[in-house]
Amino acid sequence: MSIADVGCGHGLFHPMLRSRGATVVGLDRSMGMAREAAAGSMAVVADAQALPLSDHGFDRVMCNHVLYHVPDQGLAMRELRRVARSGGRVVIATNGSQTNERMYEVARLAARDIGRNDSFSRENPFRLEDVDRVREVFPAAHVEVFRNEFVFPEPEPALRYWRSMRDDAELEAAMRNRIEAIIQVEGEFRVPLVSGCFVADV
Repeated sequence: MSIADVGCGHGLFHPMLRSRGATVVGLDRSMGMAREAAAGSMAVVADAQALPLSDHGFDRVMCNHVLYHVPDQGLAMRELRRVARSGGRVVIATNGSQTNERMYEVARLAARDIGRNDSFSRENPFRLEDVDRVREVFPAAHVEVFRNEFVFPEPEPALRYWRSMRDDAELEAAMRNRIEAIIQVEGEFRVPLVSGCFVADV
């Protein structure tokens, strides 16, 4: 089976796919990421909106947590369809609008605690809820939803995770108080996660 991994990053899935006999071509806009992926697979520096691949060349095409970084998602999806063989499959992974929402709600409340009105806008230009947009290119696409959660038994791991997204010591101190209060009542701080894939047979 031939697989194109569009937006492959450092090729996380490639060893597993190769162990099952697949031939993998990774594509990423970042030269550094493509270089890492090339350690075990063929890798190409490329834009998802203009893939340097022939028409109908791959049994499977995957694009995992990438399209919300792409300016023209419709064009990128048409490229994914173009390089998939008839009878093949395209899989596009992304997040749902509610993923991580509890963490952001704690941040909004903590901001108010210190007299700020941070809204923490979470505009994601490509979400699981965008199925109608996907079906403009892949009419038969269906959605697979995966629900999970972060479980933090103490505040520090939650705050380290938050720090990886935003570095704000004043807000973090206020969030610590909020998270500690939640843990006292609930025993742990749980943050629901919603992600999934659009799966399209072509």
